[in-house]
Amino acid sequence: MELEEFKCIKKMLNYLKLLTRSSETEKAYLKGIKYFMKAFEIEDLDIFLKEIKEGKKDANKVYEEWVLKLSSSGAAPKTVSVWASALRKLFESNDVELKKKIRIKNFAVNESMLPSREEIKKMLNACDLRTRTIMLILLSSGLRIGELSKLKVGDVDFSSNPVKIKVRGSEAKERKSRITFISEEAKESLEAYLSKRKEMGHKINPESPLIATDTGKETGVANIEFMLRSVFKNFSRKDKKYYTLHPHVLRKWFKTQVISSGVPGPIADRLCGHSRYMAEEYELYTEEQLKSWYIKAMPSLTILSKTTDEEKMRKEIALEAIRRFAEAFGIDPMKIKIEKERKIGRKISEEEEIQLLQNEIRKIREGDEQRIVKEDELEGYLKEGWQFVSVLPSNRILIKKE
Repeated sequence: MELEEFKCIKKMLNYLKLLTRSSETEKAYLKGIKYFMKAFEIEDLDIFLKEIKEGKKDANKVYEEWVLKLSSSGAAPKTVSVWASALRKLFESNDVELKKKIRIKNFAVNESMLPSREEIKKMLNACDLRTRTIMLILLSSGLRIGELSKLKVGDVDFSSNPVKIKVRGSEAKERKSRITFISEEAKESLEAYLSKRKEMGHKINPESPLIATDTGKETGVANIEFMLRSVFKNFSRKDKKYYTLHPHVLRKWFKTQVISSGVPGPIADRLCGHSRYMAEEYELYTEEQLKSWYIKAMPSLTILSKTTDEEKMRKEIALEAIRRFAEAFGIDPMKIKIEKERKIGRKISEEEEIQLLQNEIRKIREGDEQRIVKEDELEGYLKEGWQFVSVLPSNRILIKKE
């Protein structure tokens, strides 16, 4: 009988979904339960749970014995913790109360170290295009490997500057959707990788996996970790049976660089998808604010490029913002730009376009033909013959004389 066919396992899996656990956690729990059944020679898990409820077996003793077995097995601390938690969740989801809590002390079995920028550069230069793309995305976005493996091409907004990635709530560990960004060099590597896939005959559309196997199928977490470990082992020293570099270190590196750049902790957590960002305060941060903080950290997240044209990016973002603001006043930014370029006989720079739009907005705000009013003032102006134009970002209303 397959493990997932037991009624108690079905209950546990449904219970985990309520707790917003990731699919990877579910897999780890199921693996732990399999080893539990093997260790205790259990053939029918439903019967085993029934005997516990009937008092024929003591759940607390079983759990304590399981933890002791794990602790003495030589398994990694994380494995001990996850598999012990698997049995605890199995009991909880099937109304079996554990009165005795066993505190499992986690300790590092090896010294995990953040690689230096030079070490990362050497690793990137030793990678094939796909692995380099994976590394650059993880290093500059704070994504989990599981989240990256589930991304679709349509989740990446290449028109945004910097490039924006939307993590779907269904694929995020906490089941909460969020956005993050990637560096310019990650964007260039990703574009080159997607172009290569097209040459290989892959059909690239919004629903195509962002990172794919050679046949174009979705690449699983295990495959991505294998690719990364294959590179890391050539640049990492071995501490006992473990290497000091492991895939998760890329996410740690991202957060360290972001915070070191002066980005507030809650913003860094928001980008990484850490549980702390779930607090109500995270809703105060708009996409533009997140983008602004990310740009501040971009120089620290750039590895292969000698310099980062941060100022150019800031100007582009400022130009996009002033264009949207001008449109709210009924101004056509493109029309204004074309007319100006025809008049002077050359292309205008970003700084000139920003100044041009600011002047046009100023003319409207200082003139008598249009006004900005509060919502409670609108009705009175409409009665006097004014016409509604648009709602401004400040929530005030732009009106004009008919």
